[in-house]
Amino acid sequence: MEILHGGFDGHVMCINSENGSVAWSKEVFSNSWVQTAPTIVDLNNDGQLDFVVGTWAFAPDTNRIYAYTANTQNLLWSKQVFNHIYHGTAVADFDHDNKPELVVGDYSGKLFALNGEDGSTVWEYQANVYIGAPATIADLNNDGDCEIIFCDGYGVGVLSKAGILIWYYTIPGVAQSFRGVAVADINGDNALDIVFGTNKGHLLALNGNSGTLIWDLDLGAHLGKSFDINHAPLIADFDQDGQIDVFVVGGKTDYPNFQTNYGRAYMISVGTGSGPEWLMFQHDLRRKSSMCDAPVSIPFLDIQNEQIQVFPNPASTSIQILHCQPNTSKELYNSVGQLLFATKENEIGVSRYASGVYYLKCGNRVVKISIE
Repeated sequence: MEILHGGFDGHVMCINSENGSVAWSKEVFSNSWVQTAPTIVDLNNDGQLDFVVGTWAFAPDTNRIYAYTANTQNLLWSKQVFNHIYHGTAVADFDHDNKPELVVGDYSGKLFALNGEDGSTVWEYQANVYIGAPATIADLNNDGDCEIIFCDGYGVGVLSKAGILIWYYTIPGVAQSFRGVAVADINGDNALDIVFGTNKGHLLALNGNSGTLIWDLDLGAHLGKSFDINHAPLIADFDQDGQIDVFVVGGKTDYPNFQTNYGRAYMISVGTGSGPEWLMFQHDLRRKSSMCDAPVSIPFLDIQNEQIQVFPNPASTSIQILHCQPNTSKELYNSVGQLLFATKENEIGVSRYASGVYYLKCGNRVVKISIE
């Protein structure tokens, strides 16, 4: 395995993980920093991995997003943006063409959605203030389409896949969330929630569908000191007690008086939700910041088989499964490919699930259902 990282010399470097030796170093733009962690993704569906970075350039009008082949470091495309790019891209296939779209923001407050194969613009959205945090992509309302979560200077917002604002939450206390959000169902309603920390020491959870506040924990008050949460949280049932937990770190840093610095880590039990886990910054090893590529990794979700039927469809309380033997396992998945439960019964209660699109699998057959 190799490790890609950007540097203050305008390069991207590839490190052999087994011994730390340099596999290659690629100059992106000499008069810049590469602050973004490279996002690794097959941009053009050719079976080969590529990577995407952005620049923090020092000359006016020279900041760009760059896409390269990972094995040969050949430039695929580049796109000029309006200001510095600090964090990397988020990835999803919004238009279902088996090629990814990329979402990335810059310090002018512009959020871009680009076609991964050529860098062409799908849409642009102008936020209120600069965008430093990485965007996050997830299906927040269980409708089968994925939304984009962004953090600008002092708020958290959600856009539709077409770049239309759905809701915006102003963080209390003129605070900011510079490292972005983590996403999971934390309160047990089978819909995804948004969790983030602020530079004023608060850890907050929002309802992903509406942006309403679920809870707000003042960790600075608990510590009794200034407490800057300058990283996105991690989410899982870390102690395996059936409760969802949130891990977050923060502290205070003074320059150059490092002797005054301090920090603290918190593990907090927050609810009886179903996850899924969010275990690293930007979600996964390839830094895609997305829960919306999960279905393409589960091939049966693309199958529509008329030999299995459910009634009624849409449903609100329960469904009857037709043409599926009682001793065969039936599995219900949400729109991001998360298994919700398995049973051998042919009648399933669904009233506890949020409205949206789900997938019912029986053996090797699957049907898409809607819950109202």
